[in-house]
Amino acid sequence: MAVANDSKKTIALRSSNGEEFEIEEAVAIESQMIVNGVIEEIMNLYRSLPPRPNIVEVEAAMTIVKSIEKEDLATMESISKQMKGIEIPGELLFVL
Repeated sequence: MAVANDSKKTIALRSSNGEEFEIEEAVAIESQMIVNGVIEEIMNLYRSLPPRPNIVEVEAAMTIVKSIEKEDLATMESISKQMKGIEIPGELLFVL
């Protein structure tokens, strides 16, 4: 930390490309307060989101969906093998 001629405290910083510069200590403190506020806001948003399912729940849901799809396919095959009656219009069998 260095002190400038006008008696304001300054802080020496170095950028990612190696360039050095100085800013007032008050500016650095205010900047850190802004960063902390942004982080707090992000955390509040994260906490307000609904919980995400874990891998076991996702795998269970996928298993259920696959099982239902197999049941639906079996039902469709059994319906397609049935002979249509005289009183049932053919268009109704193709709706399923």
